[in-house]
Amino acid sequence: FNLKLISRQAAPVIYKKEQQDLILPELRQLNMQASELLKSVEDALIESDQLHEQALKIEEQSLAPILTDNKIYECAKKIKQIKRNLGMLQQNRSYEFQTGHCTIQGKRMNNEDAHVLESFEFENAQYQLACVFDGHAGDAAARYSAEHFKERLLQQSTFPSRIPVALKNTFIQIDQEFCSFQKQSGCTATVMLFEHGDENNVYTANAGDARILFRNSSQLVQATEDHKPSTEKEMKRIHAAGSTVTVMFGVARVNGQLAVSRAIGDIDYKIHGVTAEPDCEVYGGQNDLKYILCACDGLYDVMSNEDIDVAISACLGQVQVQSDRHQLIAKAMRLYCALKTKEADAILLQSGVSSFMNFMVCKAPAQQMNLAERIAVGLTRTAYILGSMDNITAIVLLNEGEAVLPIEKIVEEEIEAEKDEIEVYSQIRLPKSKFDDKDQDKIEEIKEGDVETVEVQQDDVQEMAQLLD
Repeated sequence: FNLKLISRQAAPVIYKKEQQDLILPELRQLNMQASELLKSVEDALIESDQLHEQALKIEEQSLAPILTDNKIYECAKKIKQIKRNLGMLQQNRSYEFQTGHCTIQGKRMNNEDAHVLESFEFENAQYQLACVFDGHAGDAAARYSAEHFKERLLQQSTFPSRIPVALKNTFIQIDQEFCSFQKQSGCTATVMLFEHGDENNVYTANAGDARILFRNSSQLVQATEDHKPSTEKEMKRIHAAGSTVTVMFGVARVNGQLAVSRAIGDIDYKIHGVTAEPDCEVYGGQNDLKYILCACDGLYDVMSNEDIDVAISACLGQVQVQSDRHQLIAKAMRLYCALKTKEADAILLQSGVSSFMNFMVCKAPAQQMNLAERIAVGLTRTAYILGSMDNITAIVLLNEGEAVLPIEKIVEEEIEAEKDEIEVYSQIRLPKSKFDDKDQDKIEEIKEGDVETVEVQQDDVQEMAQLLD
């Protein structure tokens, strides 16, 4: 049967008893169905409210540790302020950093490194941030990381109450973001955050084979651990992920391809155990720092920690060296800082490591540079001459509170003491670059995943040694 809706103005319809007997059971059935539907809707609403309440409780529970940490952090700050006002708290040393950086292409086709060097204020506290991102298979991952790292760090709910956790989560967040739209590139990452004030803490976070060093009055500290597939710790982790480590061309590689075991990006290698999760460390109470260095493996491939310490300390007038190698490095670095680039180059060429130089891909110290910048430039140039085959990036932070003799005065004293030797250095004609278009057949490209390396032919070393003798 069909029931038609009738407007109020229409005349009422009178049904006969036989018609009513037919209609009423149907209406009762529809009414029961409607009641059941309303009951199910009511039950669904009640369940939804219960689930919402449970979700709120779970969210509160998940936020509870963070809120507790933040309260503890704020209480600790207030207690320190009270102690300071009462003269019960020893005043820590206040730092002013002189900073400098240098990045060069070196013997690679392109420079795939990126870096961050910035000081900033957050919640009335001062911080110094230094990051080196060593890219491979292009510079996309390194550049994305450099552009977004500070912003993502300050967005973390655990900053500044739990800085190591905030650093770790920042690495992971940037990796997830980058992998969501880019499938090819990757980069290692090393980050140093210095917290000025009551603690003078050095925080480090590292994923890959870049490295952070710092020196205080008592020791040289390697503040990060290199992550290479060849190390026992990383090899176990990769094997646990079901992948393998294979040595090819003398380099240990994940699944026979990637030469690093931790990196941002490299999405295709995540199933093989490559992770962006960093190792994070805290070095508290650093009240007697001399310098901090953040650099990529292009520097450390050819210079040991001790070589670098000698190089920087020599420029600060704070080192006495014994070995011939360290004497050469110290002398060359002082000359670089005194803007005597030609003489410094000639000294380093005594090592005879590399057969040709293309100084167009290097930077030279300049008059307008401060000492930290000159040291950074000197380190990258030294590594290039000593045979580094990679991009080279170095960030140098010097403690301006140290009593440092003017480097020009130090070098002038050395020049006067070794006048005849320096005279010979200054007259040496450096070899012209052999790294040009017509010699492209000398370059053999080897893939590290998609990472290009260049094999250098060794020649003319004896000729250069004879010149220097």
